[in-house]
Amino acid sequence: MRVSLVSASRPSGGRMYAQKLSEMLDARVISADLPLRRIVSELSREGNDVVDIQFEYRTFGSHIKTLLKLPLLVLFLRSSVAVVVTVHGVLSYRSLRGQHLRLLKWAAFVVSLRLTASFGDQMIVHSEEMKRELVGYGIMNVVVVPHGSGPLSYQAQDYSRQSILFFGFIRPSKGIDNLITAISQTLVSFPSTTLIIAGDVHSRGDHLYLMQLYDLVRKLDLGMHVRFLPRFIPEGERKTLAANSSILALPYTDDYLEVSGVVHDFSGYGLSLICSRAPRFSELRDGFDCVKSGTTPRELSESLCKLLASIELRERVARNLYQFANSESWQNVAAMRSALYSHILASRSQTE
Repeated sequence: MRVSLVSASRPSGGRMYAQKLSEMLDARVISADLPLRRIVSELSREGNDVVDIQFEYRTFGSHIKTLLKLPLLVLFLRSSVAVVVTVHGVLSYRSLRGQHLRLLKWAAFVVSLRLTASFGDQMIVHSEEMKRELVGYGIMNVVVVPHGSGPLSYQAQDYSRQSILFFGFIRPSKGIDNLITAISQTLVSFPSTTLIIAGDVHSRGDHLYLMQLYDLVRKLDLGMHVRFLPRFIPEGERKTLAANSSILALPYTDDYLEVSGVVHDFSGYGLSLICSRAPRFSELRDGFDCVKSGTTPRELSESLCKLLASIELRERVARNLYQFANSESWQNVAAMRSALYSHILASRSQTE
């Protein structure tokens, strides 16, 4: 069975996901930056059995281009190959609160995905909450396949690990400013605590946000306790960061229906986890494989202190998070996808 993936070339969660998935499936990745005709030509020439399009909000460039090109690409491909679309993010009306032309943006998203689903064989999402939203839009050919987790390299908690780690793209919706303020409050009880903020910055708005974070650290006199690594972090360095940290803190403030790639990347390292109640963390259980917190500095500080005060609690949450990662390992997810692809091909052969 020959599989190709279509993914954005710009730095994004979907691109990193496609790279990992392609290694597990021995699949080729085609750039979504190519003209539509070129993408169809490349995929047709390769003799593929299945094409899996990795859909993000800006897979094909702008939001508008993506919503227009996605159903067209599926339409052009469906007669020659089985077409699967992996939806990495679902827009709900709630997630667009405060945005200009909110109703129009939501309607355009729904229409584009409904057309795409009608042309394609299958849609894949990573959580039941994402599936429920798409079913509510009238999309029925949607199935949940876990994101994929790993590497699996567990390191038990110990008293030497006092660092808090934030990892991911640095942008305002991540709540990093609240986390920094929470650290200043946490130092009253745990004066040796440090925070590492690691991740890339892409847009001009995100860069301005990073400058605001630098200013906040100076204002709170936290220079000795907060360290910035605003760049791409390779996997080897991620493992080192995890080994020196006790808690992964993700106080996101958005309402997008997704799952957190950062959680899946770090869940196998033996870190305890604090996260917000944002929809992207719906697959996690509060008090079991994470501690869910409000996003105000006071609430975050209370959650941090709760974990820092108990190595037993940190270890229990970290161990349960590791079991979550083990059950959704990349090997298991690749096997699930292969089985799904085979089922789709068998169904197509029966109808031809």
